[in-house]
Amino acid sequence: MKKLLLLLITLTTFTNVSYASFPVDTNKIDTIQVVVEETTEQYHLRMEKQAKKPIQLRIIFILNALMMFLPFLVYFLVTNNKIEMDVVPMHVIYTGIAYIISFGALVYCILNKKFFAFRTMFFINLLIALPVGVNGGIVVVIVSFILSHTNQVKSFFNSSKWTLRS
Repeated sequence: MKKLLLLLITLTTFTNVSYASFPVDTNKIDTIQVVVEETTEQYHLRMEKQAKKPIQLRIIFILNALMMFLPFLVYFLVTNNKIEMDVVPMHVIYTGIAYIISFGALVYCILNKKFFAFRTMFFINLLIALPVGVNGGIVVVIVSFILSHTNQVKSFFNSSKWTLRS
C-alpha cells in the first residue's frame, strides 16, 4: 500500500513539474499569408455559383445522408425488440458503415463534379442495399438515379469548377 501511494505521489509530482517546463511565448503567432488576385465582383459571382446547387441535387444529398443514419436506427429498434425483422443485427451495422463510406464518396463526387462517379455511387448503394433487403435504400437509389437525369443536375456537373489564381 505504501509503495502504491509513493508511486501515485511520484507520478503526480512528475506530471506537475514536467508540464510546460520550457518557455512559451504567447505573443508570437505564426501566420500564413495567401495572396489571392480576385476582385470583389469575381468573389460575389463565385459565391453565387457555389450557392446555386439545383434542388434535385439537394434532394439526392439529403436522401443519401438519411441512408447513413437509418440502418443504425433499425439496429437500435431490432436489438431493443421494438420491431422484429428477419435480419442479422450486425449486417445492419455493416450496411450503415457502408452507407457512410458511400456518402463520403458521393460528397467527393459532387464537390469535384465527377458525374460518372456520381452516378456509379447509386449502383454501389444498390449493391449495399440488396444483401440486407433494405427496401428504403433501393427506393433512394431509384429516386436519386431519376433525379440525376434532370437537366439542372447535368448542367451543374458540366459547369466548370472555380479556380483561384496563385
